[in-house]
Amino acid sequence: MVYKKGDEILKCFPFSYSFREEHQHKVCDFCFSTGQAIISRCSRCCVIYYCGKQCQRSSWKEAHKHECKYLKMLDIKEPPMDLLLIIRTLCKLRYDGGYSKKVSLPNGRSRRFGDLMSHKENVLMDPQLYTTFYRYIGIIRNKLGGALETNESEVLDIFTKMSINSAFILNGKFLNFGSCLSLEFSAIDHSCRPNAVYMFIGRTLVVKALCDIANFDDVRVTYTDITQPRSMRRQFLKDQYFFDCNCEECTEDPLNLEKLKSHSPCCPECQNLVDGNKCMSCNKEVDLSQYYQIKKILMKKKEVDAKSRSLLKEVFKYFHPFDYVAFYYCNALLSYKDLLTLNELQILNERILLALRKYVYDYDILMLPFLMYLMNILMKKNELKSLPSLLLETKTIMDVIYPKNHSLYDELNYVRLIL
Repeated sequence: MVYKKGDEILKCFPFSYSFREEHQHKVCDFCFSTGQAIISRCSRCCVIYYCGKQCQRSSWKEAHKHECKYLKMLDIKEPPMDLLLIIRTLCKLRYDGGYSKKVSLPNGRSRRFGDLMSHKENVLMDPQLYTTFYRYIGIIRNKLGGALETNESEVLDIFTKMSINSAFILNGKFLNFGSCLSLEFSAIDHSCRPNAVYMFIGRTLVVKALCDIANFDDVRVTYTDITQPRSMRRQFLKDQYFFDCNCEECTEDPLNLEKLKSHSPCCPECQNLVDGNKCMSCNKEVDLSQYYQIKKILMKKKEVDAKSRSLLKEVFKYFHPFDYVAFYYCNALLSYKDLLTLNELQILNERILLALRKYVYDYDILMLPFLMYLMNILMKKNELKSLPSLLLETKTIMDVIYPKNHSLYDELNYVRLIL
């Protein structure tokens, strides 16, 4: 089957899912809504929350009637996300015909839980994963005892398959609030130059084509942050998924992106790229000592914190947005919006978007949160000149990725009213 740009490739419900601890009381466990008050909690297990009684009743009929007693026995108010996913997967396999249940793929093949890759040997050789697994198996033994009939081998199989095949749950506001297993989605391979993107519309996982694709076997999504330099991407994929990535983006570099990401000082006078020690625009010689000094400070930091704001002016002055160290710094600093002025927030978003337009491909969902936020900043400042072009860029991406009734279109309509 040939897919055209914007076509829906896959649409499915997760096999099992769980939410991050900090979001478990903020997200409806049935419809995945986050925009309204979560008013109902299961009075039996006191773990699962809902937006209303209707979702609570539907959840009980579908799955919660099986898992509720085990979640109560856990006696953990906010269970670790992966532990909750293990228990839910066990219940799905035990009570819902999970081992024999098949799902159909668009290429005509079918898939069972047993078809998921596990890489058990690799997972158990990872000290962190090894420790996490034995912590969870200890909790299951001590809290659940023989109530949920299972054994270490089965839990290990689930845990290792989760480690390799789980996907983030991202809502319409780009919030990553959970993890899921999907038999259908796990059949799609990775590329650092993806031709498809996935998102959640409510509780439904949807995969959309970013360009024309010949057939389902050629569909590729990304498992990693494609803005990172090649060495970081490949190391993450090796550590997390146990394979060496040899996709086009890792073997070809026609735009010299790797060079730009690793070394992109800019001219303090005109803010254009420096080649060697000369500005490529004004041809002035540039002293790069400040660039290297600040870069060394940023690279030593394990994480960007509120104190890092003091380096903002220097980063703006000496780093071109294409430099990955500066890109990461600007992106991370947005977590401290309350400490930044509107002008600083505007420049941060503009720099991030400039880099993303170079880093990623057309219609990438990564662009949307920054485009939306930048438009909000400009409206607050009553600077409307660039809004039409930003609005068009945002709508072009959304028209490929989202259905026309998606809530984000309401925000675009509000921008149109301002104009």
